[in-house]
Amino acid sequence: MKFSIGWFILKIIVYPFTWILFPFKVVSGRKNEPKNTGYVAVSNHTSALDPILMGYIVRAKPRYMAKKELFRRWYVSALIRSLGAFPIDRSKTDLNAFKTAMRSLKNGKALVMFPEGTRVTEEEGSEAKRGAALFAYKAKVPVLPVYIYPRNKKGKVCFFRKTGIKIGEPITPEELNVQSTKAEDLDRASEYIMSKVYELKDS
Repeated sequence: MKFSIGWFILKIIVYPFTWILFPFKVVSGRKNEPKNTGYVAVSNHTSALDPILMGYIVRAKPRYMAKKELFRRWYVSALIRSLGAFPIDRSKTDLNAFKTAMRSLKNGKALVMFPEGTRVTEEEGSEAKRGAALFAYKAKVPVLPVYIYPRNKKGKVCFFRKTGIKIGEPITPEELNVQSTKAEDLDRASEYIMSKVYELKDS
């Protein structure tokens, strides 16, 4: 893996600092991360800390899609790019972002996604977007479901309250059973992915 200052800062400074203020622990499934293949890592999303926690879970350098607006300032762009982020234009079908994601998966990287699209409390819920299922289907890679326990009912960040993280068994392409890019096929697969995420809550 190529060295990047952003990745060094994340591993040496951000994670230890985050753990002190917002302690977290993988309570099960640490060995479930797929090996020798790219994969899509998915999780529920209730806190602004979730991307940091997902970066901790993924042993290989992860890739993230981030809205293009975050890349307007050169110093912010340089930092988040070094952490594995790449821009996506959410106002249209962004072929460049799609190709970057596919290339990352083909090269054995982990693509981190939050299928619900935005931070939501579990009481609110949100319909799963199709992206994770689409990339898993196109790249023929597994999906790794992850459940991050909310710090409180409203999903707000709370100092010194420990967060538990569960990692599920990988969902193989055969199990996901996507047959086409038709909306109904991807919707079914997306719902299945999120059902596997939330199954971890009570397992």
